[in-house]
Amino acid sequence: MEELYAYCVKTTADIQNDKEKLLRLKQERQQENSLRWQEKRRVAYDLAYDYVLKDVEDKIRTACERGYSRTDLVSCKRSENIQFNGIFISDILKKGYGHPGDVMKRLKEHLQPFSVYLKTIPLQSNNDFRYIVSVSWNQHTNEDGQDNQSKN
Repeated sequence: MEELYAYCVKTTADIQNDKEKLLRLKQERQQENSLRWQEKRRVAYDLAYDYVLKDVEDKIRTACERGYSRTDLVSCKRSENIQFNGIFISDILKKGYGHPGDVMKRLKEHLQPFSVYLKTIPLQSNNDFRYIVSVSWNQHTNEDGQDNQSKN
């Protein structure tokens, strides 16, 4: 153990005295962390995408056969703390815009010609919100879930 201790003390001192090496090691760590984060986020986005699409055709067909022109695919409260690979579903749905794995964008592409939209509804308890991913086949509904006819 004394040999390991001496090695650690010497190596650490050498690195800390070499500013260029210290900077290079720091940049390498930051790059590794960034790559790990990107991979973690990619996996989380894929899991959330699959979660929303679970039984999507049955949900749409059932709503249609009951006379509805839209249905909710997923509905969850922020306080439920639903996570995919350590990332909250609310963050994935709301903050995914611009990311290559953007779940809402992928859902809109996958479910065309249906309209897909995210609704955020504030709840009265504890500053909580309900996040709802909905799909509509009503020709009078825009992608935000609003009825276009009521604006006329």
